[in-house]
Amino acid sequence: MPSAPASRRAGVHATLVAAAAGGMWWHLCTPSDSTASQLGTAVAGLAVLVQGLLVGTAAPPSKAEVVVWRYFGAAQAAIGLGVALDALIPATSSSDGWGGAGLVLGAAAGSGLVYQGAIHWNRFRTLMADPGDWLNGVSAAGVVVSAGLLIVDGAHLPMAHWSRFHLVLWLGQTGSLVVLFGTALTVASLGGLTRDRRMWLMSGALGLGASLLVVVGASGSQGDALRAGHVAWLLLAVALGCGSWMRPSTAQVHPPTTQAAALGAVVVLAAGIATLVGTALVPQRDPLAVAIAAAACTGGAVRMLHVCRDLTELATTRLEARTDELTAAANRRGLHDALSALPSQHPAVLLVLDLDRFKDINDRFGHHVGDSVLRTLADRFRSCLPDQGLLARMGGDEFAVLLPGCSVEHASEIAEDIREHSHQPVEIGGRLLRLGTSIGLATTADLGDLRPEVELTRRADAAMYTAKRSGSGIVAYTDTLDQIARREHALVEALQLALGPDARPDGLAGIGMHLQPQVDIATGRVCGAEALARWTHPELGPVAPDEFLPLVEQQGLMSALTVRVLGLSLDAARRWQRSGRELSLAVNLSASCLTTPELVPTVQAELLRAGVDSSSLTLEITETTLMSDPEVALRTVRLLDEAGVTVSIDDYGTGYSSLSYLDKLPARELKLDRSFVGRLDHDQRTSAIVAGTIQIAHRLGMRVVAEGVEDAATLARLRELGCDQSQGYLHARPMPLAAFENWLVDYEASVAALDRTLGQEPAAQQ
Repeated sequence: MPSAPASRRAGVHATLVAAAAGGMWWHLCTPSDSTASQLGTAVAGLAVLVQGLLVGTAAPPSKAEVVVWRYFGAAQAAIGLGVALDALIPATSSSDGWGGAGLVLGAAAGSGLVYQGAIHWNRFRTLMADPGDWLNGVSAAGVVVSAGLLIVDGAHLPMAHWSRFHLVLWLGQTGSLVVLFGTALTVASLGGLTRDRRMWLMSGALGLGASLLVVVGASGSQGDALRAGHVAWLLLAVALGCGSWMRPSTAQVHPPTTQAAALGAVVVLAAGIATLVGTALVPQRDPLAVAIAAAACTGGAVRMLHVCRDLTELATTRLEARTDELTAAANRRGLHDALSALPSQHPAVLLVLDLDRFKDINDRFGHHVGDSVLRTLADRFRSCLPDQGLLARMGGDEFAVLLPGCSVEHASEIAEDIREHSHQPVEIGGRLLRLGTSIGLATTADLGDLRPEVELTRRADAAMYTAKRSGSGIVAYTDTLDQIARREHALVEALQLALGPDARPDGLAGIGMHLQPQVDIATGRVCGAEALARWTHPELGPVAPDEFLPLVEQQGLMSALTVRVLGLSLDAARRWQRSGRELSLAVNLSASCLTTPELVPTVQAELLRAGVDSSSLTLEITETTLMSDPEVALRTVRLLDEAGVTVSIDDYGTGYSSLSYLDKLPARELKLDRSFVGRLDHDQRTSAIVAGTIQIAHRLGMRVVAEGVEDAATLARLRELGCDQSQGYLHARPMPLAAFENWLVDYEASVAALDRTLGQEPAAQQ
């Protein structure tokens, strides 16, 4: 039900429309030179003027159309004012002065305002930035006037005896209404307004007004033409007033088209040229008609030049929108369009390339060096492609190559060539930088009805990630890879829910820790345990650490996982301390964790929360972790040592700079890598290396833990060499917390029983 203000507005509009209609009717039914006729004209003009002011200042039916109805309201006011002036100043409305000054001024201003309103309506409906300008409308009206002069003179119509000035004014009004009528129909078509009653109301008024002027002008006098002009423009004004309070169309906004603007300019220019040629062919040509036709042609030509310029700029913009600015290759959108345009049943191969070690170059030397590397490699890749090949930069250090009409065999050869070129060092500023490339390959051969711009890219991506993980360089997509990719996608989604910024409290249920005991070799007592992250997916079941830990690192979730394992470990340590059992717990740190400023405060906060002494916690770091950012890593290790946390060098012996770090790091533990421990009993060189490492570590005040101990002979050899602790399957596999605690009770009981058998006093619990 409409509101009271809306009802009042509708009532006011209805009253004004009735007044305007009554005034027009009275104007037509009384002699043109009578006071009654002038009164009717004045009433109609003033009613339209007031309604125009209301339309121009009131809120329109749709907020998006506010500019449109501001123009239409101003047009109403201009027309109403012009008509009222003709009635209030009778001298301007005499038959001798056919075109009343008020009507001429009102029609000129009103037609321009209606044209701009229609143009803005088109702009709103089609989202066009510049759908047209006033020059096209003026040129079109000029064509109508010039053509009208030719027709009137050539056909010896009754208007031929009018003065040229008045004839041109009549043709100008008629031409304006015709141009506005054509503009309204064009906007209705382009803007999806063919079912909008407001548009048809305005178009009907324009068409009826133009027809009225033509019919009356062809058969009547100048005075009749004046009255017809009043009625024609008042009809338009009343139609605009009625449309201002009608419901807007609910049709969807249409996308813009450049063809419409170009077609309009071409039509106006062609009509102007035809009219100009026509005036030139008339034996007794009218100079005025020639001048107007020439002006219309000039306006049309200028408008056409603007359209050509706009189309050129648009083409350039579209090209730039599909081109990567850094490398001049196509960008992601350009590749998408090229894939979309692939003919069906036409073979094509897509390569997705990811540069290896590019992030290290960017981080170490800066983005300006990284940009130079990308430009150089893009040129190299481009040189490997056939003429029809398309190189695209997908973003960052990822590229793609589209090879239409190429077989898988030939594409594989091109991929090998690209990879070989990427391995060649890149010289930037006197530095030789070496990279590599992981390439995934997918073909359209088995796509079926699937869209290549979506499916082909996904498949090539899946193959590329497999190549990057495996280090195999080039991998072609297979159904097995797809299954792996889908599984990986499911794992990543679950990890995000469990560890991401928006993680739910219940999402951590499947993420926990297993413990593997560490045994004092001299006493045989359990002295600690290493906490290892484990994950059971809610649907896929247990996921191997080698599978989910790289995904955790890739997704930037390693810090969250470390905090999770750290919290569980310290909770267990607190419970053991309360039961009188002192066991240390070791937690691994990745490179991303070690270089995070929040690491040390987080560790201290967790120790404080759990109420566990820092000496019970050992944080294990690898040499590879240290090398990721040596300065930051060394500073963090020193802060951890100052906080009382034991730092352990994990996987010792696998790095290339192991000895250089022993005198720099404040580490208190060294873990021999399983690759050494496994060969200890049957390889003298390995035995000598382990013996020397143990001696060096002891002289530096460090204890030595051997991991990967799987048999008694290895344990015995470690005891001979003076190793401090052992960890491995010989003692136990990693197990959940509850299982570890049960195992610990059984193990301690067996050790105590063995001590009693040997006649020794049971050793104190460690």
